[in-house]
Amino acid sequence: MTLNGAQSIGTGEAINSGASNLSLSSTLTIDNGGTLSSDNGSVTISSGLALNNGGTLSSGSGQVQIGGAITLDGELRQGGGLLNLIGGGTVGSTGRLDVSHSRLQLGSALSIPGTLVVNSGTYWSGLGGTVDLSAGTLESSGGTLSLDQFTTGANTSFKLSGNTEITSSDNMTFGTLDLGGNKLTLGTGSKGLTLPNTLTMDNASSAIETKNVNLTLGKALSLTSGSITSTGGTLTFTGGLTLGAAGALDVTGSTLSVSGALDLSSGTFSSDNSSMLDLQAATTLSANDQVTGQNPVTFEDVHFNGNVLTLGSASTHLKVNDALALSGIALETGAGSLTLSGALALTDNASLNSSGGTITLVSGASAPSGTSISIPGTTLVLEKCFVTHWSNSEDKWDDVHNKR
Repeated sequence: MTLNGAQSIGTGEAINSGASNLSLSSTLTIDNGGTLSSDNGSVTISSGLALNNGGTLSSGSGQVQIGGAITLDGELRQGGGLLNLIGGGTVGSTGRLDVSHSRLQLGSALSIPGTLVVNSGTYWSGLGGTVDLSAGTLESSGGTLSLDQFTTGANTSFKLSGNTEITSSDNMTFGTLDLGGNKLTLGTGSKGLTLPNTLTMDNASSAIETKNVNLTLGKALSLTSGSITSTGGTLTFTGGLTLGAAGALDVTGSTLSVSGALDLSSGTFSSDNSSMLDLQAATTLSANDQVTGQNPVTFEDVHFNGNVLTLGSASTHLKVNDALALSGIALETGAGSLTLSGALALTDNASLNSSGGTITLVSGASAPSGTSISIPGTTLVLEKCFVTHWSNSEDKWDDVHNKR
């Protein structure tokens, strides 16, 4: 069936082409309450499509091809087959483009301030232009998505209703991430994901698995429930992190980059001998030595970057495997405990200050003149000679135990 000239489907009007092929030689306008539907037949619109708010275009397994630009303020549902938007266009703020179980192809750029709906049966190929979601919403009910030709930003929302894996050779940014009790996986080889706004983690089934991909959170995170797991790359918590009783954080083989409060005193924390702690600013680490994975909290190395690290409680026990160099900064262990497998070297007015707990130096230490060690009320365990060149008469040694 062929319709010539510009066509419109008004309020309360409907066209159902069923299994027949429908071809329109010019533009098509679908108004509020208007409907164009097909089953397994194709729909070809030679020019543009204006789908107004409240209007609907739905297709089954047949192909839909639109030659001109679309202006989509209503809903276009492609139930299967190919949706070929040759002229690209715009999905407005009230628009909804549903390509579940379908293939999307573009001949030009597509801007989506509205909503793009995808699932495990969605894929795209032959994208002749970018998909701009920098002010739109991406909804996924599951599957694996390549976002290589997608633009995202601080005003992009990403909503999951099923487990989803995303990949991109460029940095991805989502202003809002709603996991909804589902798992988001960052595909291996992706460049990174940034979440500039507050992330809510309060569902036991919500999870983020970053593999070897960098994840950056711009605001403080309360990981009340659910999990974040990394096996490589860097997890950055710019505003700090508090781990709740039902929360889990795994930084095995990864770098944990933090500032402010790093409170691991509840929940489950996992690290290994290749995990790194990186300080963006002064940081207070709190842990619970009665919880598995926190007795002690273990890192291969600590990158101070000129910032002070403080242990926040008597139940906090930090173990560092590599040699630890303090230059011009303080390590404040307070009432907590510190175990250093590598040698400790203090230079340039650096200081180690403790008011309790146990300091264990497996490989000894070097503290030349001008540095400071203050450990009143602290048990100091030496497993190798402690080399000093002090000229500071105020340095104090209490309860020193040399196990050599």
